[in-house]
Amino acid sequence: MPDGYKFVIFDAYRPIELQQSLFDSYKEKLRKENPFLNEEELIKLTLNFVALPSYDENKPSPHITGGAIDLSICDNKRRLLNMGTYFDEFNLMIYFDFTNFSNEWWHYDFGDQLWDYHKGKNYAIYGKTKPKFFFYI
Repeated sequence: MPDGYKFVIFDAYRPIELQQSLFDSYKEKLRKENPFLNEEELIKLTLNFVALPSYDENKPSPHITGGAIDLSICDNKRRLLNMGTYFDEFNLMIYFDFTNFSNEWWHYDFGDQLWDYHKGKNYAIYGKTKPKFFFYI
């Protein structure tokens, strides 16, 4: 990475309670913007942007595994770079074997079930986890 530029991490590990809250609040935002949608259509639309919280130990939500990260890049004055697209095209994260969630240019996976799905590995490296420490800004 060029001198002065740094990764900005928006989100990495996310507890299931936070995932549920994000899903519910985004679904309500979409409900207000799209009052004509039924519940099934609303959930489908929400899933384009927020993963459904999963309590299934065998199919955990991506961020609860610690294998997903939402990030961007800032310059030496801490200004976020304009990514200019809905998703980050082929880039450094892809080069290092991460996969990208196409609806979110800032979201990358490595080792979780979405990574497994996109890479066709037939296994995920990470399951549900809980870090020794956690902070949320």
